[in-house]
This record gives sequence, C-alpha cells and structure tokens, in this order.
Amino acid sequence: MHRQCTILIVDDDENDIFFVKRAFTEINVHCTFQVLKNGQDVVDYLEGHGDYVDRSKHPLPMMILMDLQMPIMDGFQVLAWLRTRPGIRVIPTIVFSSSDLPSDITRAYELGANSFMTKSVTYDGLLLKLQTLSHYWLEHCKHPQVSEGEGSNCAVA
Repeated sequence: MHRQCTILIVDDDENDIFFVKRAFTEINVHCTFQVLKNGQDVVDYLEGHGDYVDRSKHPLPMMILMDLQMPIMDGFQVLAWLRTRPGIRVIPTIVFSSSDLPSDITRAYELGANSFMTKSVTYDGLLLKLQTLSHYWLEHCKHPQVSEGEGSNCAVA
C-alpha cells in the first residue's frame, strides 16, 4: 500500500539529517520529511504557530524522530512538553541520539519516548537501524489518529 506520510526529523546536525533522509529514501520509505533543528521549532510546528500555521504545508507528523541534544529546547524538554498536549501526545516519538548513557535512556522513557535508538557510526549501520524502525513503526504498528488531522497516514513501499 502506498500512502502519503509525514515524518518529523528533529536534529541540529546537517550531516545526520542528510544521511537519515538518504537512508529512508534508499530503503523505500515514501514519506515527506519535515526537518526542524531545535525544540522550540517542534513546539511551534506541532501547535501550528508562526511559520507552521498552514497544515497543508506542515501536516501533523505520523512519527517524530528526534535527537536529544539541540539548541533552545533539548529533546528531554520537548518530550516533557509533548506528553502534556492532548491530541498530539499520541504521536509516536522515537529518540535517535548519539548518547547511549543509561540515564539518558531511562529519562527519555520516563518522559514518554516510545523508543530510543542510538545513532550508528557507519552508513550501513544507519540503514539497518532505519529499516528496522520503518518496518516496525510504519508497517506493523497501528497508529492513533491525532486530533488535528493526518497523523496516521504512513506506509513503506
């Protein structure tokens, strides 16, 4: 089944963004990628404020793939904020971080992360992780409908 979907990629590292988008394309994930570089932009995007008011250009995502270390608001702060928001707190949020500290992993789950994956140091490792992620979250999971619209519309070819 082929349907349009939106994945929100939240990372302030241009190289990581490039390789994540490239890997998703290589493994045939047919989604629109919205890229944000700090936690405040995530809040604005999800609330539809400022530059993100037009939901036809900035639809609610089916999934959020987020780094922890970012300027303005870090990933922990975004998780804490997101889980207090009726309607959008159900969006699957996967932490994708270079950290493998047990304290970071525990804290992310305590704040409502749905999954925690460490970034790979090789491109082949990245491909494998994102393929696993896409099979699970985009092919096998059932997703709740988010209150503002298109939150459950992803598929992999």
